Amino acid sequence: MVFASATVAIGLHTYITLVSAHAFVCVQATPYGNSVYCVETTAVGSGDSFSQAESEGNYDFSMYQQEGALDLIDVNQVLSSGVKELPSNRIKYGLHRGLTPIYKR
Repeated sequence: MVFASATVAIGLHTYITLVSAHAFVCVQATPYGNSVYCVETTAVGSGDSFSQAESEGNYDFSMYQQEGALDLIDVNQVLSSGVKELPSNRIKYGLHRGLTPIYKR
């Protein structure tokens, strides 16, 4: 979740995307839009380019969203409510389902 912490620290509206036994990070594309950029953070630093990690994250987001199999934690909302550390169990706080990924191919 270092990537999520970094994106929040630079002022981006950040979501942790929870899927089956996995999580990745999405950031809101514009302050008032419903589009997000997602990054498969396990691909960053593993030989893939950042662009490849973003493409994979956006694809995964779209696929899991179509299956109804993802949950989003709005990190900014969680932090503004006073929570400083997220519990290790799966939570559904700040849940958003109306977002769409932005594709750059």
